[in-house]
Amino acid sequence: MMMVLKSKYPEHFACAWLRTFSNKQNDKKQQEVKSFLQELTEEGIEYKPYDAEKSGIDWEVVDGQLIGWLTN
Repeated sequence: MMMVLKSKYPEHFACAWLRTFSNKQNDKKQQEVKSFLQELTEEGIEYKPYDAEKSGIDWEVVDGQLIGWLTN
């Protein structure tokens, strides 16, 4: 089921993953988040770590693009 969601809704899948893991404070999780963001870039999924006008309190999909949260 997870692979279906990832293939049909990649931005939303990535958003959910980032919401789950990006606020973890240990080094291992932070390295996983960096690797995941690099993987997104390689797959052609755009993201911005933050946007002064669009960032909210958590990762969001705005106009088909992942936008990071203000406290990143």
